[in-house]
Amino acid sequence: MAVKKHPCIPGAWQIDWYEPNTSKPVNTKTGNHPLRRRFETYVGTYEDATSRWAELAQIHKSTKRANVNPRLNDAIPDFLAHIELNKSKGYYNSWVYALDKIKPTFGPHPVSNITLKMTEDFKRLHREIPRMCNLCLQYLKILISWMVTHGKAQPLPFKIVLLPHVEKIPQPPSPSEFELILKTIRENFKKSGTTEEQRAIQEAIVQTIYTTGIRFNECRQLQWQHLRWDDGRCLVAVTKTGTQRFCILPPEALELLKPYKQKTGYIFTNPATAKPYTTIRRLLINAAHKHNIPLRGPHDLRHAAGTDTLEATGDIRATQDMLGHTTLKSTQRYTKIATKRQQRIAEQTALFRKQEREAEASRKKNAKK
Repeated sequence: MAVKKHPCIPGAWQIDWYEPNTSKPVNTKTGNHPLRRRFETYVGTYEDATSRWAELAQIHKSTKRANVNPRLNDAIPDFLAHIELNKSKGYYNSWVYALDKIKPTFGPHPVSNITLKMTEDFKRLHREIPRMCNLCLQYLKILISWMVTHGKAQPLPFKIVLLPHVEKIPQPPSPSEFELILKTIRENFKKSGTTEEQRAIQEAIVQTIYTTGIRFNECRQLQWQHLRWDDGRCLVAVTKTGTQRFCILPPEALELLKPYKQKTGYIFTNPATAKPYTTIRRLLINAAHKHNIPLRGPHDLRHAAGTDTLEATGDIRATQDMLGHTTLKSTQRYTKIATKRQQRIAEQTALFRKQEREAEASRKKNAKK
């Protein structure tokens, strides 16, 4: 075993060591597995590389910890294959995005080399985008947990602390604000020179998301063969959670789509490209900003659908079903922005207190008699 400067990577060290080869039978004389030669790349100081060499020396002496310390980059392909097979496409894509950020810092190291300082440096590097940074750190913990479960690593000896992050509360448009936005969209259509079919389909998308609360990516992949014209029911076959559900397209959207209906294929297809629309964000933002409405994109229309449903019914479980949330925890966010619901609760509380005061005064009056 030895620690030498890496022949190709500046500032790195090459550790030459031997590990027990568990793929071969145990030597009957020594009681151990035969050894096989390994090379490990270590980025850091010579002293740290020597310390790592000492750790590997313990593996050399024991068969109990054989081959449990691959680099994260070596474990990631197997882990991604596991995610692709067992999770949704959206979750897999989220992992691919996060790993692009995780690999440069943590990828070249085995789990045993990951230090608290490395996680702190990662947070400093990405502190301007705390939500993304925390997502990556959460995924790093999941990856390490998977490696531990599969005998590829030992658990971290410290806890990964996330960046402080205050989740912004959505500000969905009110019904009157939505009518202003829709009116402005129609006016902008006339100025833009888009065809009548393009106008109808884009407005139908806006009406559908606002009424049903489905995500834009779910909306754009709705298909004609799944739509029932008698009641507007449509199967949402491609969802974020992987669980299919139904939505009810509003009459306004059905009326707009009727002249262009097909037997099969995507409903919200851009006539210019023959493919589903990829975004309507700019369409909405241009109309909203004209009236100083803080709309950020089509997802705010989904928030509006969830908020208004909760305001109108007070039924959080029904709101959860409509939005396609897997847990109530996600739906409970809407209780924070359901202001009319909060007003009703405040009024009921005030009425209760008034009745209690009157009852207490009545008891005291009767006691004096």
